[in-house]
Amino acid sequence: MPYIEEDAKQDVEVERQRRRWALTGGPERGKTTSLLTFKHPIAIVSCPDELGFGSIPKHAHEGGVATCLSTCPRWQVDVFLFGAVDAVKPDWIGTIEETRRLMADLVIGKKTWRDQRYKTVAVDGWHKLYPVYLNLQSGGRLAKGESFDGRKIYPTANALFFNDARRWCQSDVEWLIFTMWVERDSDDPNDPTASTHFFPALSGKAGQNVVGEIGITLAAERQGTGGAARYIWLTQPDTKYWGVGCHLPLELAAKLPPSVPQRWEAITPYLGLSPIYTSKDLGQ
Repeated sequence: MPYIEEDAKQDVEVERQRRRWALTGGPERGKTTSLLTFKHPIAIVSCPDELGFGSIPKHAHEGGVATCLSTCPRWQVDVFLFGAVDAVKPDWIGTIEETRRLMADLVIGKKTWRDQRYKTVAVDGWHKLYPVYLNLQSGGRLAKGESFDGRKIYPTANALFFNDARRWCQSDVEWLIFTMWVERDSDDPNDPTASTHFFPALSGKAGQNVVGEIGITLAAERQGTGGAARYIWLTQPDTKYWGVGCHLPLELAAKLPPSVPQRWEAITPYLGLSPIYTSKDLGQ
């Protein structure tokens, strides 16, 4: 594909990038629940072994490419739950191909919510999909607890993993959201006393790469407990979270609050988005 020189087409690409988000954070931090605040209809793809779908209200619905667990007409939400993986003979390439087929159908509008195109497609538990790529490249050694040459396996697994993500991000779906856990990463792996910071929970350098690959990366946090708990998104790196960042010009970044409530509409006014863009505009 040639370089894009026309101003209007460049603006479309900027608009598209700011509508690709990663929501990171530990368990019970509101990541899956916050997906319900995005533009409807919403399709939530629950990755293999991901359990966040329990946060979504259940309503019986017929299945599709993967098992469609629940639909809530009030919210116009479809959840696609991946079936149980064969623990004896796991099909790594089959799992990836199944996910690719479903995601392609969702982001291009082939699969719809009652003849309406999904405005938001979310990949819930993206960190659970990453080991599938590692197992594919390592011949299942990761799942078996066997060692493998990370110098060879990680780069190839990362390339496949992020190539799929880029393909989905380059689609014309209005909003594409990834959720994933975080884990501590050492500033110096060779120094056991080195400080650590939170990055997305992907092996090797993949966790750090997320901030560069996705336009908006936020950290989900919970303040307080029980009914009084307050759920927020962190928008900027701090002393605890380094795997956070928003690809924005300085004048917009300067106005971005360090934290916002976990609602789509609480942060979008700060992103310089145009209200006119739809899937049709993003597909030009």
